[in-house]
Amino acid sequence: EFEADFMFIGHALYSPMISPVLTFVEIERSNEKLFTRQGDPTAFLTHALRQVQDWKQWMNGSGNRSFLVDRMRSIVGAAEERMGWEFGWLDRSTPDAFSHGFTADFLVVAGRHAELSVRDMIRLSQMNESLSPHTRLMTYDKVIDRLIEKFEIRRISL
Repeated sequence: EFEADFMFIGHALYSPMISPVLTFVEIERSNEKLFTRQGDPTAFLTHALRQVQDWKQWMNGSGNRSFLVDRMRSIVGAAEERMGWEFGWLDRSTPDAFSHGFTADFLVVAGRHAELSVRDMIRLSQMNESLSPHTRLMTYDKVIDRLIEKFEIRRISL
């Protein structure tokens, strides 16, 4: 019933957990406002966050987590076979990486940071603090900034 725009399979850095982290990414439009003039979340933003709630509710449903684990095992196995890859970050000391389950993270990418007022930036920060620890809302600009930072990309002039 639900389809994420993207999903990343990885692991938590600096964590004793050996189970994978599945990050569900919902991509929304960049040209929509996140907040009204009064500072309330727009219907657009409320809908985007509702999609995350739907995913969480689905995963807590009877048998859905095990269905998702089986699906991820199939996807990882097919990728290894087709591409000749071996996912080195997967814990090979267990029968498979998902034998201990998984952690689910959620990321909503929407709006542009450059279009936010200072009050909206504070409101966005407050919203992220009030969301569960495994849910984040980021603007497109911030996602790009994080990628540049993470992969130590240098901007050069030609």
